[in-house]
Formats: sequence, C-alpha cells, structure tokens
Amino acid sequence: MPKRNHCEIDLPTHLCTLPAMLRMAVLLLSLSGLMVSCSPLDSASTDRLLVDQGARRYGPIIPHNDTRNIQIVRGEGIAELFVQVRIGTTRGWWQIDTGAALCLVTARIARHEGFAPLSAGEILTAAGAVDSQLGTLPSVLLGGLEIKDVTRLSLDEDFVNDFTVHGRRGHVIGILGADLLDHLGATIDLRANLLRLRVP
Repeated sequence: MPKRNHCEIDLPTHLCTLPAMLRMAVLLLSLSGLMVSCSPLDSASTDRLLVDQGARRYGPIIPHNDTRNIQIVRGEGIAELFVQVRIGTTRGWWQIDTGAALCLVTARIARHEGFAPLSAGEILTAAGAVDSQLGTLPSVLLGGLEIKDVTRLSLDEDFVNDFTVHGRRGHVIGILGADLLDHLGATIDLRANLLRLRVP
C-alpha cells in the first residue's frame, strides 16, 4: 500500500474565490488535528498489511536462456491475459495485472514452494479487504529469467478460481503485478500477444 503523505482536495468553483479560500483555510486549520489520513500510516494502529516501499524486493536475476518474448494467452475476458511461469518446481499461469502493486501467489503455492512469511494483515482488493501474507519466494522463472528471493503476497485460492486458460480452470497460480513487470523492463504487445522482457 503506498504511503499517504499528502492530501488532495478538489474544490467547487464557487469556493475558489479569495474570501472563500481564506474561510476554508481557517476551517482546515481548526480541523487539522482530525486529518489523520494526511499522515503516513502507522502499522501499530491498523490491521492493514503495509509494505516498506524502500525494502529490497528481489534477489539476483539468473539468465537460463535467451527467451525474452513470452507468449500471452488470452482468457475469456478482454482483460484476461496469462503467461506461463514456474514458481519453485510448480508450473502454471500468472495473470498479467498492471493494476496490482505486488505479484500474488496462491496459498497452496506458498505452502509448497518455500514461501517465507514476513508479515500478515489485510489488503484492499476489488472485492474488499482480505487477509494476506507478505513474504519471499526462493525462485520464480519467467521466460528465460530466474528471479531469486522475490517478495510476494499470498492469498487464498478464491481469487483465481474463476480464471479459464485453454478452456481449463485450476491452473492459474497467481498474478504478475506491476512491480515485477517494471523490474524486468517489461512491455505488453497486444497485437503480437507477447510479453517482452529486458534485463534490468
């Protein structure tokens, strides 16, 4: 979850006159003690799972071959894009989700592939707040690149149960989020149905 270091307030046009703005400034000053959402969140006062934005999220990248273009398989929905991945010894599919701040794996994969928990709490998803764990996976292989010690979130299987790849369910094991896409310099070519990686 990103730190909330400032507030942005959209004011109606009739409040943007100088007298109105002065009155608003006085009002905001009088309420400044209540505006806790404008300060960085304190993990001691919330059950939300907070992620240290400055913490290292990845270990070394080991090239195994020259594969940098990964075939994208489309699901039933227009936004359902999947690529093959190997997490530890388990092969499956990751859904590409550029709106996800961190990659996700299912709780089953976390249990079987050496997921080392770091912290636990709630995260906000499109379906609301859900329990999750933040931890590291020893190895993720995407294309010809193996990424060591990858920081991930772990969730129950419910969030991937409805995905269908090649007409089959139960083979999606997580979500490929914007963090790893950015780390690998990835671009998504929807015309060619390719995920293109560049070594950072």
